[in-house]
Amino acid sequence: MAKQHGIVIAYDSRHFSPEFSLEVAKTVGTHGIKAYLFKSLHLTPILSFAVRYLGAYAGVMITASHNPPEYNGFKVYGSDDGQLPPETADELIDYVNAIENE
Repeated sequence: MAKQHGIVIAYDSRHFSPEFSLEVAKTVGTHGIKAYLFKSLHLTPILSFAVRYLGAYAGVMITASHNPPEYNGFKVYGSDDGQLPPETADELIDYVNAIENE
């Protein structure tokens, strides 16, 4: 489904957010997944809207949200335009942690 519907990638004004979002796009593209990457920074609600509007499989927001500005992070949204529920997020984290040589 991800290959058919793609993912939307947005970022905020944090340090290296544009670069991190480009890396996400290149990584999913390597796996044949279409990436909709914003050309400039956008707020999280715009990402949520874009996921639903485009019928995307998921969305990724590069942001540390409420954390101090020296941090950055990776928020994942489902096709319903909401953040992943804890159980699904834990499955994704387990999958990422299982990668030996990122």
